[in-house]
Amino acid sequence: MKTASRIAFLLAAVTLSGCHRRPDGVLSDDKMVDVIADMELAESYWNSKHSGFANTEERERFGKGVLAAHGVTVEELDSSLSWYGRNMDTYTELYEKVDKKLAARRKELMKGTADDIEIEEGNNLWPYGRHGMISSLGQSDGYVFSVSSDNLQKGDALEWKMNITPAVQSQGMLGVEYSDGSFSYTHRAFQGASKIEMRLQTDTAKHVERVFGTFRVSSPRDLPVMTDSMALIKSPLDTLQYYRLNGQNRWYGPPKQKRK
Repeated sequence: MKTASRIAFLLAAVTLSGCHRRPDGVLSDDKMVDVIADMELAESYWNSKHSGFANTEERERFGKGVLAAHGVTVEELDSSLSWYGRNMDTYTELYEKVDKKLAARRKELMKGTADDIEIEEGNNLWPYGRHGMISSLGQSDGYVFSVSSDNLQKGDALEWKMNITPAVQSQGMLGVEYSDGSFSYTHRAFQGASKIEMRLQTDTAKHVERVFGTFRVSSPRDLPVMTDSMALIKSPLDTLQYYRLNGQNRWYGPPKQKRK
């Protein structure tokens, strides 16, 4: 979207926010749910058939074909995403509906998935929404999280994963803080990958107090970026994998002072 039209759009959004109206050209909630759900299904299909380095132009044609099936233009989708990005309550509700629609389709077509099993068994530690948007309209060019580790056992492995659209250069870090004040963390750079996965093996002799991580898009020019299927999965100790700690680091900070 050009700068002049973006400014005009933002002014219109601010003006209309008080009466809860949306500007012309912004898709309704029901339409957006259908479009985004089909876009995510198409993305999943594409990822199953291609690597992260597949032809970008062909990928864009694939996405435009989905939009054409719904009678939606790229400009309409861009304007709608910008408006929803300024109305986060509506945006959150929208993706709750998308989650439900995808879950219903997945249950019908796939009769359950591995992700469903992990969530049912309490292995997904991710406490936030599974979808999001990284945008220049926000306060950051990425995500930062920190969660408690009440459900972790010593030696558990952790995996933070998500899908991003479009597949742009990005980087992330996943780490844990132990009760003795030390840390373990891993950092990865992703070169145009649409599937983001970071894995960390915790120490079998230490208690984890919290799990933390960051993810950011390398260049602001690549924003906005949509994220989906975000999860923080724990798995029990696998002795065959325990010593494969490529790219994993440790940091020993000052010992924690015991509270009196």
